[in-house]
Amino acid sequence: MLIRKSTFEDNEGLLSLTKACPMDGKIRLRIDRNPNYFSLLKLKGDYTLFVAVENNQIIGAVAFTEKIAYINREPEPTGYISDLKILPQFRSSLVAYRLIRQIEEVIKSKGIKYTFILAANGNKAVNNLFKGRAGTLGTRKAADFDVFQFLPKKKPPKSKLNLVPFEKTYKNEIIELLNDYSREFQFGNYLKPGTEIDGDQAWILLNDDKAVAFLSLINMEPYKQNVVLNIPMMIKISLTLVSLFLPFFKIPKENQSIKMMHVQHLAFAKNHLMDALDLIKLARHYTFLKEKTFLSFGIDRRNPLSKMMKPLASAHFESEGFVVDSQGSDTVDLKMLFHDNFHLV
Repeated sequence: MLIRKSTFEDNEGLLSLTKACPMDGKIRLRIDRNPNYFSLLKLKGDYTLFVAVENNQIIGAVAFTEKIAYINREPEPTGYISDLKILPQFRSSLVAYRLIRQIEEVIKSKGIKYTFILAANGNKAVNNLFKGRAGTLGTRKAADFDVFQFLPKKKPPKSKLNLVPFEKTYKNEIIELLNDYSREFQFGNYLKPGTEIDGDQAWILLNDDKAVAFLSLINMEPYKQNVVLNIPMMIKISLTLVSLFLPFFKIPKENQSIKMMHVQHLAFAKNHLMDALDLIKLARHYTFLKEKTFLSFGIDRRNPLSKMMKPLASAHFESEGFVVDSQGSDTVDLKMLFHDNFHLV
Protein backbone atom coordinates (compact mmCIF):
# COMPACT_ATOMS: atom_id res chain seq x y z
CA MET A 1 0.00 0.00 0.00
CA LEU A 2 1.24 3.47 -0.94
CA ILE A 3 0.34 6.69 0.92
CA ARG A 4 0.94 9.85 -1.14
CA LYS A 5 -0.34 13.35 -1.79
CA SER A 6 -3.22 13.44 -4.21
CA THR A 7 -3.19 15.03 -7.66
CA PHE A 8 -6.05 16.02 -9.96
CA GLU A 9 -5.52 12.76 -11.86
CA ASP A 10 -7.03 11.06 -8.79
CA ASN A 11 -10.39 12.77 -9.31
CA GLU A 12 -12.26 9.77 -10.76
CA GLY A 13 -10.81 7.43 -8.15
CA LEU A 14 -11.84 9.79 -5.35
CA LEU A 15 -15.37 10.11 -6.74
CA SER A 16 -15.60 6.30 -6.80
CA LEU A 17 -14.30 6.13 -3.22
CA THR A 18 -16.98 8.58 -2.09
CA LYS A 19 -19.76 6.56 -3.72
CA ALA A 20 -18.54 3.46 -1.87
CA CYS A 21 -18.62 5.20 1.54
CA PRO A 22 -22.20 6.16 2.48
CA MET A 23 -23.16 7.23 6.00
CA ASP A 24 -25.36 4.79 7.87
CA GLY A 25 -28.24 5.88 10.08
CA LYS A 26 -32.03 5.97 10.15
CA ILE A 27 -31.72 7.58 6.73
CA ARG A 28 -28.78 6.21 4.74
CA LEU A 29 -27.02 9.11 3.05
CA ARG A 30 -24.18 9.44 0.57
CA ILE A 31 -22.41 12.73 -0.11
CA ASP A 32 -21.22 12.76 -3.72
CA ARG A 33 -18.66 15.28 -4.95
CA ASN A 34 -19.41 15.47 -8.68
CA PRO A 35 -17.96 16.61 -10.97
CA ASN A 36 -14.76 17.74 -9.22
CA TYR A 37 -13.81 16.22 -5.87
CA PHE A 38 -11.33 19.04 -5.21
CA SER A 39 -13.79 21.95 -5.61
CA LEU A 40 -15.17 21.65 -2.08
CA LEU A 41 -11.67 21.43 -0.61
CA LYS A 42 -10.71 24.68 -2.35
CA LEU A 43 -13.66 26.42 -0.69
CA LYS A 44 -12.41 25.30 2.73
CA GLY A 45 -8.96 26.88 2.38
CA ASP A 46 -5.40 25.79 1.64
CA TYR A 47 -5.61 22.02 1.64
CA THR A 48 -3.43 18.92 1.58
CA LEU A 49 -5.08 15.68 0.51
CA PHE A 50 -3.52 12.27 1.06
CA VAL A 51 -4.66 9.07 -0.63
CA ALA A 52 -3.96 5.41 0.08
CA VAL A 53 -3.43 3.37 -3.07
CA GLU A 54 -3.30 -0.39 -3.55
CA ASN A 55 -3.14 -2.13 -6.93
CA ASN A 56 -3.70 1.25 -8.64
CA GLN A 57 -6.97 1.74 -6.74
CA ILE A 58 -7.64 4.52 -4.23
CA ILE A 59 -8.77 2.73 -1.07
CA GLY A 60 -8.70 5.65 1.35
CA ALA A 61 -8.24 9.41 1.67
CA VAL A 62 -8.05 12.20 4.24
CA ALA A 63 -7.72 15.99 3.94
CA PHE A 64 -6.14 18.73 6.04
CA THR A 65 -7.14 22.35 5.52
CA GLU A 66 -5.41 25.47 6.83
CA LYS A 67 -7.02 28.83 7.45
CA ILE A 68 -6.93 31.78 9.83
CA ALA A 69 -9.70 31.54 12.43
CA TYR A 70 -10.47 32.98 15.85
CA ILE A 71 -9.04 31.17 18.87
CA ASN A 72 -9.67 32.78 22.25
CA ARG A 73 -10.89 35.88 20.34
CA GLU A 74 -7.63 36.30 18.38
CA PRO A 75 -6.92 35.36 14.72
CA GLU A 76 -4.66 32.30 14.64
CA PRO A 77 -3.47 29.73 12.06
CA THR A 78 -5.75 26.71 12.42
CA GLY A 79 -6.21 23.31 10.85
CA TYR A 80 -9.22 21.17 9.99
CA ILE A 81 -9.18 17.41 9.39
CA SER A 82 -11.94 16.16 7.09
CA ASP A 83 -12.94 13.78 4.32
CA LEU A 84 -11.60 10.64 5.98
CA LYS A 85 -12.91 7.84 3.79
CA ILE A 86 -11.86 4.18 3.74
CA LEU A 87 -13.29 1.45 1.51
CA PRO A 88 -15.38 -0.89 3.71
CA GLN A 89 -13.19 -3.93 3.06
CA PHE A 90 -10.12 -2.06 4.37
CA ARG A 91 -11.58 -0.53 7.54
CA SER A 92 -10.14 -3.23 9.80
CA SER A 93 -6.66 -2.62 8.38
CA LEU A 94 -4.09 0.10 9.14
CA VAL A 95 -5.15 2.34 6.24
CA ALA A 96 -6.88 4.96 8.41
CA TYR A 97 -4.04 4.94 10.95
CA ARG A 98 -1.39 5.50 8.26
CA LEU A 99 -3.39 8.32 6.65
CA ILE A 100 -3.82 10.07 9.99
CA ARG A 101 -0.11 9.76 10.70
CA GLN A 102 0.52 11.73 7.50
CA ILE A 103 -1.81 14.48 8.75
CA GLU A 104 -0.01 14.52 12.09
CA GLU A 105 3.29 15.08 10.30
CA VAL A 106 1.76 18.04 8.43
CA ILE A 107 0.50 19.55 11.70
CA LYS A 108 3.91 19.17 13.33
CA SER A 109 5.89 20.45 10.34
CA LYS A 110 3.74 23.57 10.05
CA GLY A 111 3.65 24.16 13.79
CA ILE A 112 -0.14 24.51 13.85
CA LYS A 113 -1.41 24.53 17.43
CA TYR A 114 -5.14 24.44 16.83
CA THR A 115 -6.83 21.73 14.75
CA PHE A 116 -10.51 20.80 14.68
CA ILE A 117 -12.40 17.65 13.70
CA LEU A 118 -16.14 17.27 13.17
CA ALA A 119 -17.84 13.87 13.37
CA ALA A 120 -21.41 12.62 13.28
CA ASN A 121 -22.78 12.01 16.76
CA GLY A 122 -21.78 8.58 18.02
CA ASN A 123 -19.05 8.11 15.41
CA LYS A 124 -16.50 6.19 17.48
CA ALA A 125 -13.99 6.05 14.63
CA VAL A 126 -12.63 9.52 15.46
CA ASN A 127 -12.01 8.63 19.11
CA ASN A 128 -10.49 5.29 18.14
CA LEU A 129 -8.05 6.96 15.75
CA PHE A 130 -7.06 9.77 18.12
CA LYS A 131 -6.34 8.12 21.44
CA GLY A 132 -2.84 9.45 21.90
CA ARG A 133 -1.35 5.96 21.79
CA ALA A 134 1.65 4.73 19.78
CA GLY A 135 2.69 8.31 19.13
CA THR A 136 -0.64 9.41 17.65
CA LEU A 137 -2.42 12.61 18.62
CA GLY A 138 -5.35 12.63 21.03
CA THR A 139 -8.47 14.80 21.03
CA ARG A 140 -10.64 16.69 23.49
CA LYS A 141 -14.40 16.88 23.09
CA ALA A 142 -15.21 20.52 22.36
CA ALA A 143 -18.88 20.89 21.47
CA ASP A 144 -22.13 19.28 20.40
CA PHE A 145 -23.76 20.74 17.30
CA ASP A 146 -27.35 20.73 16.07
CA VAL A 147 -27.70 20.71 12.29
CA PHE A 148 -31.20 21.99 11.58
CA GLN A 149 -33.25 21.31 8.46
CA PHE A 150 -35.93 23.94 7.85
CA LEU A 151 -38.86 23.58 5.48
CA PRO A 152 -39.33 26.28 2.83
CA LYS A 153 -41.64 29.14 3.78
CA LYS A 154 -44.08 30.47 1.21
CA LYS A 155 -44.67 33.87 2.81
CA PRO A 156 -41.83 36.34 3.39
CA PRO A 157 -41.34 37.52 7.00
CA LYS A 158 -42.23 40.90 8.37
CA SER A 159 -39.57 42.81 10.27
CA LYS A 160 -39.70 46.02 12.27
CA LEU A 161 -36.27 46.87 10.87
CA ASN A 162 -35.24 47.70 7.32
CA LEU A 163 -34.35 44.48 5.52
CA VAL A 164 -32.36 44.99 2.30
CA PRO A 165 -30.38 42.83 -0.15
CA PHE A 166 -26.62 42.95 0.32
CA GLU A 167 -24.72 45.45 -1.83
CA LYS A 168 -20.97 45.94 -2.13
CA THR A 169 -21.24 49.42 -0.64
CA TYR A 170 -21.88 47.65 2.69
CA LYS A 171 -18.94 45.24 2.32
CA ASN A 172 -16.55 46.78 4.86
CA GLU A 173 -19.32 47.25 7.42
CA ILE A 174 -20.47 43.64 7.00
CA ILE A 175 -16.92 42.27 7.29
CA GLU A 176 -16.58 44.16 10.57
CA LEU A 177 -19.94 42.80 11.78
CA LEU A 178 -19.00 39.22 10.81
CA ASN A 179 -15.62 39.45 12.52
CA ASP A 180 -17.10 40.98 15.68
CA TYR A 181 -19.59 38.12 15.83
CA SER A 182 -17.16 35.31 14.92
CA ARG A 183 -14.60 36.52 17.46
CA GLU A 184 -16.81 35.10 20.22
CA PHE A 185 -16.55 31.57 18.78
CA GLN A 186 -13.64 29.15 18.82
CA PHE A 187 -12.62 28.47 15.19
CA GLY A 188 -14.89 31.33 14.13
CA ASN A 189 -14.38 32.64 10.59
CA TYR A 190 -11.86 35.45 10.23
CA LEU A 191 -12.32 37.68 7.18
CA LYS A 192 -9.47 39.87 6.00
CA PRO A 193 -10.32 43.48 5.06
CA GLY A 194 -11.47 43.56 1.46
CA THR A 195 -12.63 39.92 1.43
CA GLU A 196 -15.34 39.34 -1.16
CA ILE A 197 -18.71 38.36 0.32
CA ASP A 198 -19.65 35.47 -1.95
CA GLY A 199 -22.66 33.17 -1.93
CA ASP A 200 -25.91 33.02 -3.88
CA GLN A 201 -27.98 35.51 -1.90
CA ALA A 202 -27.43 37.75 1.13
CA TRP A 203 -29.44 40.22 3.20
CA ILE A 204 -28.78 42.94 5.76
CA LEU A 205 -31.00 44.17 8.57
CA LEU A 206 -30.55 47.90 9.07
CA ASN A 207 -31.39 49.91 12.16
CA ASP A 208 -31.04 53.67 11.56
CA ASP A 209 -28.89 52.84 8.50
CA LYS A 210 -26.53 50.70 10.60
CA ALA A 211 -26.14 46.98 9.83
CA VAL A 212 -27.24 44.97 12.88
CA ALA A 213 -27.64 41.52 11.29
CA PHE A 214 -26.46 39.72 8.16
CA LEU A 215 -27.13 36.37 6.51
CA SER A 216 -25.86 34.82 3.29
CA LEU A 217 -26.93 31.60 1.57
CA ILE A 218 -25.09 29.26 -0.74
CA ASN A 219 -26.22 26.48 -3.05
CA MET A 220 -23.68 23.69 -2.58
CA GLU A 221 -24.94 21.43 -5.38
CA PRO A 222 -22.05 22.35 -7.74
CA TYR A 223 -19.67 21.08 -5.03
CA LYS A 224 -21.48 18.24 -3.26
CA GLN A 225 -24.74 16.31 -3.53
CA ASN A 226 -26.58 14.73 -0.59
CA VAL A 227 -28.02 11.52 -2.03
CA VAL A 228 -30.65 9.61 -0.03
CA LEU A 229 -30.14 5.85 -0.36
CA ASN A 230 -33.04 4.67 1.76
CA ILE A 231 -35.95 6.29 3.57
CA PRO A 232 -37.71 4.21 6.26
CA MET A 233 -41.44 3.73 5.73
CA MET A 234 -42.48 5.81 8.77
CA ILE A 235 -40.39 8.75 7.55
CA LYS A 236 -41.89 8.37 4.07
CA ILE A 237 -45.36 8.59 5.59
CA SER A 238 -44.37 11.68 7.59
CA LEU A 239 -42.96 13.38 4.49
CA THR A 240 -46.12 12.54 2.55
CA LEU A 241 -48.24 14.15 5.27
CA VAL A 242 -46.06 17.26 5.12
CA SER A 243 -46.63 17.47 1.36
CA LEU A 244 -50.41 17.31 1.91
CA PHE A 245 -50.30 20.40 4.13
CA LEU A 246 -47.56 22.08 2.09
CA PRO A 247 -48.21 21.25 -1.58
CA PHE A 248 -45.01 23.04 -2.63
CA PHE A 249 -42.86 20.70 -0.50
CA LYS A 250 -40.69 18.46 -2.66
CA ILE A 251 -40.42 15.00 -1.09
CA PRO A 252 -36.85 13.62 -1.20
CA LYS A 253 -36.54 10.57 -3.44
CA GLU A 254 -34.26 7.61 -2.97
CA ASN A 255 -31.06 7.60 -5.06
CA GLN A 256 -31.52 11.28 -5.87
CA SER A 257 -29.82 14.30 -4.33
CA ILE A 258 -31.78 16.49 -1.93
CA LYS A 259 -32.19 20.04 -3.22
CA MET A 260 -30.97 22.30 -0.42
CA MET A 261 -29.82 25.79 0.46
CA HIS A 262 -27.21 26.28 3.18
CA VAL A 263 -26.57 29.16 5.55
CA GLN A 264 -23.06 30.35 4.77
CA HIS A 265 -22.68 33.38 7.05
CA LEU A 266 -24.84 34.56 9.93
CA ALA A 267 -24.01 37.41 12.30
CA PHE A 268 -25.91 39.86 14.45
CA ALA A 269 -25.03 42.70 16.78
CA LYS A 270 -25.57 42.58 20.53
CA ASN A 271 -29.25 42.68 21.55
CA HIS A 272 -30.39 41.67 18.05
CA LEU A 273 -30.82 37.93 18.57
CA MET A 274 -34.50 38.00 17.59
CA ASP A 275 -33.67 39.86 14.39
CA ALA A 276 -31.46 36.93 13.35
CA LEU A 277 -34.59 34.76 13.35
CA ASP A 278 -36.17 37.15 10.83
CA LEU A 279 -33.24 36.48 8.53
CA ILE A 280 -33.69 32.72 8.93
CA LYS A 281 -37.36 33.12 8.00
CA LEU A 282 -36.38 35.14 4.95
CA ALA A 283 -33.86 32.44 4.00
CA ARG A 284 -36.66 29.87 4.23
CA HIS A 285 -38.74 31.99 1.87
CA TYR A 286 -35.83 32.19 -0.57
CA THR A 287 -35.53 28.40 -0.31
CA PHE A 288 -39.17 28.22 -1.39
CA LEU A 289 -38.59 30.57 -4.33
CA LYS A 290 -35.67 28.42 -5.50
CA GLU A 291 -37.83 25.27 -5.21
CA LYS A 292 -35.51 23.56 -2.74
CA THR A 293 -36.54 20.94 -0.19
CA PHE A 294 -34.66 22.18 2.88
CA LEU A 295 -32.65 25.05 4.33
CA SER A 296 -29.74 23.70 6.40
CA PHE A 297 -27.87 25.38 9.26
CA GLY A 298 -25.56 23.98 11.97
CA ILE A 299 -24.88 25.61 15.34
CA ASP A 300 -23.31 24.90 18.75
CA ARG A 301 -26.07 23.48 20.94
CA ARG A 302 -25.10 25.84 23.80
CA ASN A 303 -25.83 28.86 21.62
CA PRO A 304 -29.10 30.56 22.73
CA LEU A 305 -30.03 30.78 19.05
CA SER A 306 -30.08 26.97 18.85
CA LYS A 307 -32.87 26.70 21.42
CA MET A 308 -34.90 29.29 19.52
CA MET A 309 -34.40 27.53 16.18
CA LYS A 310 -35.23 24.02 17.32
CA PRO A 311 -39.05 24.49 17.34
CA LEU A 312 -38.86 25.96 13.82
CA ALA A 313 -36.92 23.04 12.32
CA SER A 314 -38.60 20.05 10.73
CA ALA A 315 -35.62 17.81 11.52
CA HIS A 316 -32.13 18.00 12.92
CA PHE A 317 -28.97 15.93 13.02
CA GLU A 318 -26.32 15.88 15.72
CA SER A 319 -22.55 16.25 15.35
CA GLU A 320 -19.60 16.40 17.72
CA GLY A 321 -16.56 18.67 17.52
CA PHE A 322 -13.08 17.78 18.79
CA VAL A 323 -9.88 19.76 19.31
CA VAL A 324 -6.77 17.78 18.38
CA ASP A 325 -4.13 17.63 21.09
CA SER A 326 -0.92 19.32 20.00
CA GLN A 327 1.62 21.63 21.59
CA GLY A 328 -0.26 24.73 22.74
CA SER A 329 -3.76 23.38 22.04
CA ASP A 330 -4.53 23.17 25.76
CA THR A 331 -4.97 26.97 25.75
CA VAL A 332 -8.25 26.65 23.79
CA ASP A 333 -11.03 27.72 26.14
CA LEU A 334 -13.61 24.93 25.85
CA LYS A 335 -16.17 27.01 27.74
CA MET A 336 -16.56 29.31 24.74
CA LEU A 337 -18.99 28.48 21.95
CA PHE A 338 -17.56 26.75 18.88
CA HIS A 339 -18.15 27.37 15.20
CA ASP A 340 -18.07 25.11 12.17
CA ASN A 341 -18.81 25.78 8.50
CA PHE A 342 -21.49 23.13 8.06
CA HIS A 343 -22.13 24.07 4.44
CA LEU A 344 -18.61 22.77 3.71
CA VAL A 345 -19.06 19.41 5.48
